Amino acid sequence: MVLGAETGLIVLEVKDWKRGRPPEGLGKENPLEQAKRYVHGLQDLVRTRGFPVLVEAEGSHQKDLVFPCVPAVVFPYLTRDRWEEEGADLDIRHVLFREDLTPEFLLKRLSGLARLYFPPRLTAAQVDFLRGLVAPEFCLEPVSAAAPPRQLDPEQMQLVTTDLFLPPPEQRLARDLSVRLVRGVAGSGKTLLLLMRAKLLHQLQPSWRILVLTYGRDLDRFLLDCFERLAGDPSAVQITHFHKWCRDLLVEAGEWKDPLKKGERLALVAEALVGVEKAWGLGAEVAAEEIEWIKE
Repeated sequence: MVLGAETGLIVLEVKDWKRGRPPEGLGKENPLEQAKRYVHGLQDLVRTRGFPVLVEAEGSHQKDLVFPCVPAVVFPYLTRDRWEEEGADLDIRHVLFREDLTPEFLLKRLSGLARLYFPPRLTAAQVDFLRGLVAPEFCLEPVSAAAPPRQLDPEQMQLVTTDLFLPPPEQRLARDLSVRLVRGVAGSGKTLLLLMRAKLLHQLQPSWRILVLTYGRDLDRFLLDCFERLAGDPSAVQITHFHKWCRDLLVEAGEWKDPLKKGERLALVAEALVGVEKAWGLGAEVAAEEIEWIKE
């Protein structure tokens, strides 16, 4: 959700599609319809609990929200040109593409989404009220029954959402060196447990070289920040993502080769398919996508 005086409330359904249609195996549900469902739920919430601050009390627009509540879809890996070549049937006015997600364009696009309905006219107090409705976890108890709830500022929100506390059972897991595999749902503390284990290993074996690998490029920076906040020594533990680690090893060994560009990969696959393409019913592009999936 994006919330602001200049944008109203915008619900963004983000899809990591590499092409203009969902990858094989995923549902075919229209992503804009998904966003609309979330919008309807939020509108019901505001009508129920936002009266009369955020809902028109009288006149021809009685019971309407005083701000636009807009659904939209974001394709961070797709350009508008690629979508127009092969994309599904979506209202293009409600879609943001890769080129829209730059600092110079993003706010303009978000403001433009709001104005598809009507210009937002939220005051700072109304923005805070709305924020309290859609994100109650960032609200504190009011000073008195007549006062509005106090809200955490952005720095306080970050502290709350990146809490470094682990319950005692998980702390014991981090210290139990016989435990080699930890599973758990998102947010259950697996990452924090891993960092605590790395810190413990360095304390027990200062001469060891300790490596922490992630799969995502952004996650390694987050882990390094958390490790330093845990009072870990960043010079003692290497935290990086898997592909960079592989590349560094190959460069050091003098065996690095630049990966093939997309066109070169397709040509190689097409060459390999000669003689079997018709029998298998596979084109080069489909086969290349299957290879990418297997590699992942």
